[in-house]
Formats: sequence, C-alpha cells, structure tokens
Amino acid sequence: MRILLTIILFLFISCESSRDEVKKSFNSDNPYYSELNNLIKDTQSIEFKLNRNIILRSSSNRQRNSFVETIFEIKKLLLLLSERPNDNNALIRLFNMKSDLEYMPMQARDVEFLDQYINNLNQILVKLLNYQQKNIADLNWEVWQENFNAGFALFTTFASNDVWQIGNRNRQGYVSARTRRDESWLITPKINLKNITNPAFSLNYVVNIKQNESMLIDSKLINKNCIKIMVSNNYEFGEPSLATWKEIDFEDVILQSDFNSTNSSKVSLKDYTNEIVSLAFVLDISQVDIGGHGLLWQINNFKLYGAKDNSIDNETPLIIERLDPTTYTYQYDFKDGFDNFTELKSGENPAEYKMTNRNGKDYLEINSFQTKSSGINILVSPVITLSEMNYYFRFEQAIKFYSPAAQAKKLINVFIGADNTDLNIIEWEEIALTKVPSGNDWAPVLSEWVKLPYKNQNIRIAFKYESGTEPLEYPNWNLFKFDIKEEEIE
Repeated sequence: MRILLTIILFLFISCESSRDEVKKSFNSDNPYYSELNNLIKDTQSIEFKLNRNIILRSSSNRQRNSFVETIFEIKKLLLLLSERPNDNNALIRLFNMKSDLEYMPMQARDVEFLDQYINNLNQILVKLLNYQQKNIADLNWEVWQENFNAGFALFTTFASNDVWQIGNRNRQGYVSARTRRDESWLITPKINLKNITNPAFSLNYVVNIKQNESMLIDSKLINKNCIKIMVSNNYEFGEPSLATWKEIDFEDVILQSDFNSTNSSKVSLKDYTNEIVSLAFVLDISQVDIGGHGLLWQINNFKLYGAKDNSIDNETPLIIERLDPTTYTYQYDFKDGFDNFTELKSGENPAEYKMTNRNGKDYLEINSFQTKSSGINILVSPVITLSEMNYYFRFEQAIKFYSPAAQAKKLINVFIGADNTDLNIIEWEEIALTKVPSGNDWAPVLSEWVKLPYKNQNIRIAFKYESGTEPLEYPNWNLFKFDIKEEEIE
C-alpha cells in the first residue's frame, strides 16, 4: 500500500512539474508577463473595493452591473494576454473595454481610485501593441490639451491684417479669427511625435458666417478653400511662408450663424510619426471670392492624442515652446502701465491715457469721446540707447471710431526723436507704418517691422493723440506693445 501511494505521489509531482514547465515555456516569449499579472491583481483589488462598497457607493444598479461586467471582462483579457501576448483580437477587445470604463459616469472620488489603474492599462496596451507590431487605429488617449483660458499660451498667430484674437465667453477661453479678406494663421508649439504611437488631434470649434444678404452661401467652396489645417516639420518662427506646409484632410464644417460649438472627430497624424511637427489652423479668404460673406473660426479647445510609453526615457519633451530668435534692444508691453512714460499736454482739454481691460487683456487706452476733449497729449517713452546696429520698430494697436476725415488730419501718430533733456524741444519724426488698423475695429493689429533712421545715440518713442471739437474727431486708441529689434550691419 505504501509503495502504491509513493508511486501515485511521484506521478502527481511529475505531472505538476511538467505543467509548470509547459507554463514557463508558454510564457517565455512574453516580456510583460509580470506587468500583466500585476494588473490582474489590481483588477481584483477594484473588485474587492466594489464588493466592500468603497467605490460606486451612490451609483444605480445598472451602472454598477455595467461596471462589474467591464472589470470582469478586462480581467479575463489580461489573463488571456498574459498567456498569449500575440493575440491581437484580445488586445483590441481590451482597448475597447478600457475605453468603456473611461466613459462610465463616475464621481470624483471614484475617478481617483481608477486614474492610475487606467494609466497602467494604457501603458500595457502600447507595449503590447509595439510587441505585436500590429495596428489598432484608435488606440490612443489624450496626452496634451490647450483650452486657451490663459490666452494663447504656447500658440502663435500670424496674419497681414486680421490676426487670431483671444476671447472669453462664460468663463471659457477661446481664440478666433474673423475676416473677409485675409489669411490668418494660428500655429501650435512644436509637437514631438517621437515615442508616440497613433498620434492624432481633435478640436472643439465653431465656424460662424455673417451672410451678405445679396449673395448665396457656397459652403463647398468655403470648406475647400477657406478652412485649412496645415502641418510642417520645418517651421521655426516668423512668417509661415518661410517653411514647407502640407494640408491635412479635415471634415467639412457646418457654417452657422450662432456660436454652438462642435467636437471634431480625431484627425490622424500617423504620417508624421517620429517627427517634430507644427500644426496651423488657417482661415484664408485671400485668394477666393466667397460672395462678400464674413467668416469667423473660433477654436475653444485643442487636444493631442497618442499611445505613449511613459516607461521609455525621452530627453525631448512632448511639447516644445517656440523660441523667438529675434534680438530685441527694447520691448514694452502697456499691460505693465505707463508710470515710466511722460505726458506732454497742450490745448484746452486734452484727453487722458488710462489703463483698461477687455476680454481679460490689460492695455492702455485714450478716448476723447466721453470728455469731449480738445487738445494734444503726447506720451513719451523712457530713453532707449542705440548702438551701431540696424534697428527696426513694430507696434501693436487698435483704433475704433476713427473716421476717414479724422485719419486725413492724422490725429493719431507714432514718432521717434533724438533724446533731449527738454522733451518739449525734441524734433519728432513720424514712424510711417503701413500695416495699421482700419479705424473701425477693436481687434489689435501688429505692424510690420520699420527700419529706424537712428543709431549710436539715445532716442525716445512718442505716441501722439489729438482731438478737436468735431464729433468725428473722437477716436478710441488702444496701445498694446511695441518692440525695437537689432540686426548686424552687413
């Protein structure tokens, strides 16, 4: 009898050893076996918290049952992938179940329990995706987003006249461009798509049309020619024409007269995987006649998606700030006030420069309408020292209620002059800017660079505002900032 029991035990141990050997050899090609089993344990921990009423405490039976089924299915798929890491169908199913889990309505405290778990699922998904060397088109998640609540942030804008502007509605920031004539560019920071699988982006946006009642709206013409999304892998700074751009296919937009926003579908960037790119959103009515209609493109949110393996070190950040290569001799932003400037006043009742705010942006304003003022007020900058370089000036401003008659009288001017201890005897010379506001728009306009006729001396910049006694001589002038850059003499 003892001999028989010994034989049975020997056979049992032999079978178990053989089973262990099979299991080991079966998993020998799965480098993520340990990570998958840790996720299985995490899944079991979530099931335990659910049974102990730690999570989903106030959820409905339907929500709870859906959660239980999803978590159970995820656990089964993790077990399957721990044994069969090359099972692409299981990987696709796991991705879909993870997505279902993310879209379930959760309270904030429940999300805290699941955030790290979902992040770990994301990481194993991208590792197995690369391991299988197969593609799951929608396997990506949000890796960066910009909602413009803090202004342009790392985005830049470029246009001849109608640049993109910052706005705020119901405490939600946005950027928008409105034009009937221009090519207005909104450009992302550099986006590093290295170490990202399935890169894509989406927008929350509005395309608003102000119809010219005498003309029909050709929405196909507008979609084809006016609403563009471009990509470049060699844009650095300044004029977009200095780089190479390629247009990306984007869904047809609905032209509407209200401001109800739309979420776009994900737009793939897979053709630019492993590159560093810039995206540009271009409202372009410079080359096509759309019947005199006005277009506004408003973007409320930009989201970047990708399957990113956070376990791999990457020295280059995902989002790269675009650095201005310009060498500035002097820069001044009027959001900082004008205490270090001097006012030279003349006349009966000259208008006053005052700080103001619109759409969350501080700037300097002078307006003679409220006081019906008459006179001249010249705002003179501190001393600016120039050396042997070539110097260039640009100015950002907005002008409203500036009638053609008042423009002919040149009631608003920007001057430059050699410094003198007595500011009243400085000989001022006008800085002739050609890119200036139309005179009937609140939108700021950034001028072109204008070469200055001074070097090797101290100079001052002056902003002159004059108002008369006529109703048409009361323009509103907004001063935002001015820059002086230097370049070496060739």
